[in-house]
This record gives sequence, C-alpha cells and structure tokens, in this order.
Amino acid sequence: MFVDIVFPKDNEEEFLEVAKKLKSKLVFIGSKPEKVSGTYSGQLVVNTGGIKKGFDLNIGKAKREFIESKKVDLIFGFEDESFKDGMHQRNSGLNHVLCKLAKDKNKMIAFDFSLLLHAKDKQLVFGRMLQNAMLLKKFKNQVVIASFAKNPYELRSGKDYQALLEELGFDIPSAKTAVNRLGDFLNSKL
Repeated sequence: MFVDIVFPKDNEEEFLEVAKKLKSKLVFIGSKPEKVSGTYSGQLVVNTGGIKKGFDLNIGKAKREFIESKKVDLIFGFEDESFKDGMHQRNSGLNHVLCKLAKDKNKMIAFDFSLLLHAKDKQLVFGRMLQNAMLLKKFKNQVVIASFAKNPYELRSGKDYQALLEELGFDIPSAKTAVNRLGDFLNSKL
C-alpha cells in the first residue's frame, strides 16, 4: 500500500478522508509522536542534535549532514527552485558524491511532489528531477516519492506517482518499488 508524507495543521481528519478515497496511508509529520489511528508519525529533523525518540520516520531536508546521520531515514527537497544554477549546468541538489554516500548509508531519497506542484518555474523543477533521477538510477539509490502536502487536496494516488516516476525515466518495476518503498520500510520497523 502506498504511504504518503503530509504536514497537517489541525486538518488530520480531512487528510484521512482523502487518503481513504485514494487507498493510501499517511505519515503525519509533527512535533509529537502521537499516532492517529491507521497512520504513522514522523518528524522533520532540523539538526541532528534535536532528534526526538518515538517517531516512526525521521525526515530531513536536502543536507549532507542528514545523509551522514544514522538517525535520519529519508532526505527530500533536493530540487528546490531557490538553488541557483551555474552558467553551464543545473544545480539539482544531488551529485555523484551524495548519491554514493546515500547508497552506502542506506538512505532513502525522496522526490517532493509539492515542489513541482507549487513551483513558479515547473520546467526548472522537472528538469532537476530528471537530472536527479538519472543519478539515482545510476547509483541504485533507494527512491521514494511523496506529496509532502500541507492541504489534503494536494494528495495524489500511488498510480499518479508511479506515472510521474516513469516520466522521469524509471522503468515500471522500479517505479512500483519506489511507490511502495516507504510503506515497506515502515512496516518492517513495526
């Protein structure tokens, strides 16, 4: 089953209603490891010294220190459009060194659908995702995709995310694995 990552703001019930229709489960990212029935709890790690215990998933936003940390499970947001591109190459947030390090440290690298959904320059973000997809495939990294939604109506089905991954160049089995990887990871921890 597809598991999506969301940032609720007192709208957990709405998220649950939409997720039920999409046949997916949710990881609520919050400040307390409280679980809503049928969901997982997660925390957004700001620095590696401030990681609290009791969460099902620890996620960090595009920093090398999170890739190196044993406590962070998933890293996202590499394609952020606020990064400046060089004159002759795109700054996609990932490079071969980070991909190899993530592979060695057994980290999941996530594509953030909300970046694409809310981008002012969607072509730029999609181009960065394409570049990162090539690197992630080359180094055989663990790929995940999630909405990182703040609003329940930003959620999409697992099939939609699989189609996006296929557009990014992943073959069908790899795209299916990436869509289900987070659920498999969380189920293995329980």
